[in-house]
Amino acid sequence: MPHFILVNDAWANGVNVQVRIGNNISDPEGNPIVKNEKMSFQDSWSFYTGSDDLFWRRDSDPNNPDGSWISWQHLSSAIGDFTQSIGTE
Repeated sequence: MPHFILVNDAWANGVNVQVRIGNNISDPEGNPIVKNEKMSFQDSWSFYTGSDDLFWRRDSDPNNPDGSWISWQHLSSAIGDFTQSIGTE
């Protein structure tokens, strides 16, 4: 069972992050949302996805959030355990 960890190691004031889990690769927003909140600096979120993939996105400009997002980032369950800094895409 894949274990994914998302880490905010970039923004001291935090950053808004959305996370979805599922297998709808062509339309990530069709997957159930599991987290939609502000991630504090140096915080990490842990997800066990089973055979499902993880999709995440963050503010496009975390220092000046205006409701716009980066494109969905995709972590495939096929890669197994993985830690992802949300400061990189």
